[in-house]
Amino acid sequence: MSAGHPHDAEVLIIGAGFAGLTAARVLSAYGVRSKVLEARNRLGGRAHTLELMDEAMEPEVAEEGCNYLHGCSDDHPLFLLAARLGIPTAVATGDLGCQYGGWESAELAEWHDVDAGEEIPVEEVLDAALLLQHVIYGVAVLAERDDADATVEVLFERALLEILDRRKAAGRRSEASLTARERALIYKIRGRHLGYVAPCSRMPPTQIVASTSLARAEQIFRDGHWPHSEEGLHEGMLRLWRQKLAIIQSFSDGPKSSVTDEPEDDFEDRLLLGGGFRTFIDCLAENAQVLLDEVVKEVIQEEASVRMLCGPNRSLRAAFGLVTVPSGVLAELHPESQIRFDPPLPEEKMTAIRRLSIPRCGACTHEKVLLRWPKGSAFVLKKLDPAGAPLQFETTDARFHFLNLHKYGRRGQLLCHIWGDAQWEQHEHLSDEELVLEVVKGLRAMFPQDQELILLPPLYKVTRWSLDPFALGAYTEFQASAASEEDRTLYARAEQRLHFAGEGAICGDLGAQCTHGAVLSGAWAAVELLRRMQLEPVELLKETATSGARGPGDLDVAALVELLATGRRKRKRVEST
Repeated sequence: MSAGHPHDAEVLIIGAGFAGLTAARVLSAYGVRSKVLEARNRLGGRAHTLELMDEAMEPEVAEEGCNYLHGCSDDHPLFLLAARLGIPTAVATGDLGCQYGGWESAELAEWHDVDAGEEIPVEEVLDAALLLQHVIYGVAVLAERDDADATVEVLFERALLEILDRRKAAGRRSEASLTARERALIYKIRGRHLGYVAPCSRMPPTQIVASTSLARAEQIFRDGHWPHSEEGLHEGMLRLWRQKLAIIQSFSDGPKSSVTDEPEDDFEDRLLLGGGFRTFIDCLAENAQVLLDEVVKEVIQEEASVRMLCGPNRSLRAAFGLVTVPSGVLAELHPESQIRFDPPLPEEKMTAIRRLSIPRCGACTHEKVLLRWPKGSAFVLKKLDPAGAPLQFETTDARFHFLNLHKYGRRGQLLCHIWGDAQWEQHEHLSDEELVLEVVKGLRAMFPQDQELILLPPLYKVTRWSLDPFALGAYTEFQASAASEEDRTLYARAEQRLHFAGEGAICGDLGAQCTHGAVLSGAWAAVELLRRMQLEPVELLKETATSGARGPGDLDVAALVELLATGRRKRKRVEST
């Protein structure tokens, strides 16, 4: 009770995505009553499974949001939950045959030059990928020694020019400039490796520096003969790529999908199939008290409670609050979703959140165009369906990357990704129909001999995460020159009776940007709330966890998965002494 007012719940949770629903399920298992307030008329947030269908085609699962489980291992909550719920998965293209680069490893695709109207040999793609790696080493060196505040884009251009000069001086190139095709290849692969969410022009080199051995980077950056100076590297990479492409060409019906809790290789990425991410959301939402179409406009912290105002003359009160909305919402990028906090959130927290968010509503981020043709259409039969058909199609057109979902069992589907680094600002202004036409034109340019087969698909879905007032970006990324992992720590920090969770509020090595990161973040927020209520959730903690300050890495993932699957906690056995 607070000042004579009854509580509507013990915890009010804003947002019915992975983080919010996970927290609600954990709290419920410990007898804590929560209510989830969701602004949309559906669950899941940016994890949204839909069905592409019409009168002529049967329903087919499609993912508007996430597609993959990244970094699958025996300690990955959603990979294990998929097995527990019987959801099949299939190894992603890049990781077939051994763990490599995961999900859309753009280099491992059938590449097409849209200007020349021809397929690009794998050797050229490899050379571009290794040149990109050479430049990334240079970015790390320049960031550490010369200009740590510059964006990846600025340092990338400087490093590229230096490397091209060194390669020419070493006799490895005839010119210290890129051909049009080389430029298209290296920047397209850069988009997959670095700029899938945010353009490199908005990104600090923080992650590149943190993940690079500077001594090795310095040595390679100064070496105009690299990669050929490293014995066997070029030949070994080419052999690996050819092996992986041969595996793809050996498929008649596509990669094998199965229900498994053991990855073929640790930390491989797997495409989630079956009922898709909706299956997870339905499980987590079971028995949860979720109020849809509840747009929280104000959060007021009182002496012993939190009050949330959702509309005219409507307020809800609880002992604690949990905020799981996307970072762009907290960054106040759209008036429809803006939340006023009283007292205001600390300025350092707001600064951190803004550095993780797109800079404005509509700014370039990761968008998708889902296309579906009848499975008997000429384009599907000739390009998507044949034995040995590629799992991915790449193009020198900077805007598009294609995943052949037809080969993964989603008949007639082709998924077009638009990376943030493409900086295709026109996306914001085109209608859905105009966008789809642009994608189809891109496909026709890739296959000039068969362009008459590529008709406008009767079914499609265009994502507009950057314009969606309750998403405001596909997910978080470091989007300011001063951004760092510390921003995620500040984001996740509790403020009096308010806690925070989501894929932006967890450190990178535990799944920032990913669905499993949102799950771990939501689970840990629930653990912290339980402790504040004098309920120690020992069943969810590793026995080796240290006392005092703890974090999501101390969660017992197996116990968490069992709780999420059943809605019940499994009490740990206490040995008698």
